[in-house]
Amino acid sequence: MARLGGAVSLGVDGAASNEAPDMLCEMHSAWHTHRAVKGAGVVTAEDVVRWATAGGARVLGVPHVGTLAPGQQADIASLVLMSPGTSACTTP
Repeated sequence: MARLGGAVSLGVDGAASNEAPDMLCEMHSAWHTHRAVKGAGVVTAEDVVRWATAGGARVLGVPHVGTLAPGQQADIASLVLMSPGTSACTTP
């Protein structure tokens, strides 16, 4: 859909849907699902980040958010990656 120019977004509606109101888990799930169904080259991490940021802004019709650029409204998240490969959405 994204390759055809469609508006693609990711989101999470709360803990009731998957026990983790965590956008990073949703991104991880989208990435793995696409790769499992269509193969490793079908989607990149950059695609998934774009869907979760600029894609969400496009779907919601709010063009002044979703990217880090002059004149845009933005929040920045800083993540500590002490143990790559582990997160709240993976089971030890």
